[in-house]
Formats: sequence, structure tokens, C-alpha cells
Amino acid sequence: MTTIRNRSTNTGGQGTERTRVTASSDLDAAFEAKRAEVLARYAEGGSDDAVQKRSSGSPALVNDEGTVLPDGTVVSADQAQRNMWLAHRWPEHYADRCIHVRGRWICRRCSLLYPVGTVVAILFAAGVELWPRSWDMAAIWILCIPATVAYCGEALGLFPYRARWQTIAMAVSAVGFGRGLGYEFLERWSGEFWWPVTVFGGTWFAATMVAAYRSRPTPAQPSSR
Repeated sequence: MTTIRNRSTNTGGQGTERTRVTASSDLDAAFEAKRAEVLARYAEGGSDDAVQKRSSGSPALVNDEGTVLPDGTVVSADQAQRNMWLAHRWPEHYADRCIHVRGRWICRRCSLLYPVGTVVAILFAAGVELWPRSWDMAAIWILCIPATVAYCGEALGLFPYRARWQTIAMAVSAVGFGRGLGYEFLERWSGEFWWPVTVFGGTWFAATMVAAYRSRPTPAQPSSR
């Protein structure tokens, strides 16, 4: 019994050091477990349900270096700010609201709107018409409605974000946008282009401002004491 007590006394400093090492190891293990959990969540299937789980679940893992992306890479705060002009999102939303192209994260909506719209506009300016021009005043406005409903409804919390439906809605509206843009190619300040852009763009902007106002942090209430 005496030998055991002496051994415990003599190794008291080592025991403290072991405790510190164990605590550090526990923290590393906890961090790696959380990182694996986030990556597993991102790795779920591509169905709408999986997208919704990623959107409504815990945010992406953030540490001192930045945000962990689905592929395990880390985006620093500076990189996230520089990429904002393409992604229009912070890194925790890259997985379901952006696409990855040549090392860059690009807004999923914009990746459809501008390429599809530009192609439709060029075809129209070249004389290739998808429908008679007599339909344009109605067709351009009607085709721009799906993306507006999808964006504003999701921004205002009327329904959850679903990548598939957002993609379909934007693909349809990109055709209307492109048709109006074709008129702008032929004649500057065309009403077929600028009126829909003003009305629908203003609607998108208003929905964005309302969403930002609702999500602002609530100021702490002063104590009654």
C-alpha cells in the first residue's frame, strides 16, 4: 500500500500533464466528430428532402480558419467576401444554393438566368423566334412570374428552399428575360425589356429587404432591476 501511495505522489506532475493531453485530445476528437457530422450531412443524397435537411439543419462547421465546405476544404472569411460577387451567398449555403465551376462557387439562379437569357436574346436578334412577336407583351411578363414567386416566397419564408424547384422556375423565367433582352439588343431602352426588369427586379429587391429586416438581431432588453 505504501509503495502505491508513493508512486501516486511521485507521478503527480505527470498525472497533471496526462490530464492536459487527454483534454486536448478530447477537444480534437470532438472537433473531428463535428466535422465528420457536417460533411456527412452534405454528402446526403441529391433529393429534395436531402436538400431541405441541409438547408434547415445545423450551419456548416466554422472554426478559426473559416468554413468547412462539403469537400472538406476551408473557405476563409476573406475568400468568402471576394467570392460574394459570384456566389451571392456565404459559404454555409454553397452546397444547395450554388454550383461549383472551375474552383469557383456560382449562384445557382444566376448560372441559369444569364447564359440561357443571353442565348435566347442572341437567337431573337438573329431572327430565330420561339413564338410570334404578337405574343411577346404577355409572354415576357408571364414567363418572369415563376422565378419571382420562387425567390420571393422563399425569401419571405412562405415555403422552404428547394433547389430543384428554384432551378425549374429560373429556367422558365430565363426564357422570358432573354426575349426581352433581345428587344434591347435591337433597340436601346426597349419597354419590352426595361418594364419587366423594373417591376420584377423591384419586387425581388423588396422581398430581400423585408427578409433582411426580419432576420436582423433583436437588441437585448434592458434589465428591469
